[in-house]
Amino acid sequence: MSLGEENSMADQPVRVNRGPHPSIIVVARNFIPEQELQNLIQKNGLTAQQERVQRIQAVNFIQSARQALEVPAQTFATACVLYHRFRLLREEKDYIWQDVAIASLFLACKIEDTLKKSREILCAVQNLKKSIGSDGMTPDDSFFDGGQKLVHGFERLLLEQNSFDFRSRKPLSMILKIGKKFDLDSALVEDICWIVGLDMYRTYAPLKAGTYAMALACLEIGFLLSNQDWAALTAEKNVKQFHVQRAEIMEVMQDLCDLWSSHHKDTCVGETISLDNIISVRIKLNAEMQEQSMPRYLGYRDTPPKSTTTSPVQESPASTKDTPETPVSPADTRNMTVRYMLDPERAARERSSVGKFFNDEYEEYEEEVVIADPPPESRHPANNHSHRGHPNSRGFSHSHPHRNYPPREAFSYRGGRRV
Repeated sequence: MSLGEENSMADQPVRVNRGPHPSIIVVARNFIPEQELQNLIQKNGLTAQQERVQRIQAVNFIQSARQALEVPAQTFATACVLYHRFRLLREEKDYIWQDVAIASLFLACKIEDTLKKSREILCAVQNLKKSIGSDGMTPDDSFFDGGQKLVHGFERLLLEQNSFDFRSRKPLSMILKIGKKFDLDSALVEDICWIVGLDMYRTYAPLKAGTYAMALACLEIGFLLSNQDWAALTAEKNVKQFHVQRAEIMEVMQDLCDLWSSHHKDTCVGETISLDNIISVRIKLNAEMQEQSMPRYLGYRDTPPKSTTTSPVQESPASTKDTPETPVSPADTRNMTVRYMLDPERAARERSSVGKFFNDEYEEYEEEVVIADPPPESRHPANNHSHRGHPNSRGFSHSHPHRNYPPREAFSYRGGRRV
């Protein structure tokens, strides 16, 4: 085997049969910041106005089905969160939004222990489409056989998109608890602040803010809409005990004002509160934000949005075809096990402990090899016949004795090249 063939074989990576890939770890995310929400909306190819119209339309659809079924408001809130998450992570062309809304309500009934079957939800939605006074359909009708299978299929997709995370925040019940703790007007809390909480699920605030931030925002803006001074009412109360930033509460209230200003008639507050009153409240909030130099969105960075156009990937040394597969970035995820975790620290520890068995480590070293020069080739043909007896131009014969050349000094090779 020649030296070139040996170098070419040494350059090829050694393939090791590692067996099946262990698994892929997906960590559930309980919060999604505003900047990532905007990137997901832009990735789906929708404008801000189109996205807002479709979102409000779906929430109103869930609200109508909830009222027909007489399920609790917390079930409605969980269904809205499930729908928002699915819609952000899936393109609109892959599904019909009515089917996903029904499946979200069905899954929310299971999460919140509300006993409702998929046929009952489909029957209630179908009866809403008919005129008043007409005979309604029953859940045991064979008409709902196909819809039942479709709802169960979307239920599986909803579980995967939400990473099997059944944790849900309950700001609606917290509104009543804080109102009772602060000894606020119960009629105002139940009539205005509760309705504000229902409108909050027409925005993306439940995906961004915590329970206390949403509850305090609904209480404050509800009292401001009723021409009550929230700061005076809570002056002697310990609002800081909830450990919520003022900017987080302000972001939720600004999201509600944006909703009421653009779609006043499609909200619950729009039925009782005038648009002029909402604009006056928004002016007060903008003045406070300007005075305290608060950002519109908490943790927002002024960076250009990610491009949605596809471009060829530039291969780097870490992303070539010879890069070994790791549990973090496997090559093919179609035939692999996906595991869902709630604790990110545990997932990080498992990745670090398993990843070392799937990383190839290479060691570079230099080696000096002593190679002697080959003997010089003869100046005569290979038959090596004698020159004696052949006269030259001067009339006599001669011979060329072979010289014994001494070996040259040893030299080293580095990287296959002579140095």
